[in-house]
Amino acid sequence: MKRLQGQILVLLIGLFLAGPLMAGEKTRIHIQDMDINLVDGIYQIQGKIEIDLKDPLLGALNSGVALEFVINYEIVRSRGWWFDKQIAEVSQRYQISYHALSRQYLLTNLNTRSVDTFYSLARLEEVLGDVSDFPLLDASLLRPKKIYRIRMRAYFDYDELPIPLRMRAYSSSAWRPDSGWLVWPLR
Repeated sequence: MKRLQGQILVLLIGLFLAGPLMAGEKTRIHIQDMDINLVDGIYQIQGKIEIDLKDPLLGALNSGVALEFVINYEIVRSRGWWFDKQIAEVSQRYQISYHALSRQYLLTNLNTRSVDTFYSLARLEEVLGDVSDFPLLDASLLRPKKIYRIRMRAYFDYDELPIPLRMRAYSSSAWRPDSGWLVWPLR
């Protein structure tokens, strides 16, 4: 009996230690190099979001499942001892799909309905992560001498998955990559 308990203990320790190795790498979304500029009275964001698709999202994409990514921007006004007040919110939604027959990846901007095609997933990830001259807010909407901040977040919208995959997404963080909020002052 003691021998069986010892074998079970060794097996459990082995599974515990091998768990991270079996899980592999997850899809990663990381916001980097963000900057905001005032151009002709409009605040514009420029920067880079690093997106690195891995399984299970990559497997779903290559099997014909369309994936939706969202980039959220919020402008908030600090109110001292009270909660920040949201002044504006802008969301950019993108859909990635793969067509096996043509071996091309499609990137659709769901806000404008523009579509770009790519033969390389790496190039698609690069273009998706490029935030160039994105108009955010008219400067005339802000009150002078108030403190404003920009919050930005990029994430995979797992609620847009087909229902069987959505159920997996609810139970596994590998299906829910999220950059988290990045906050910086608006000057």
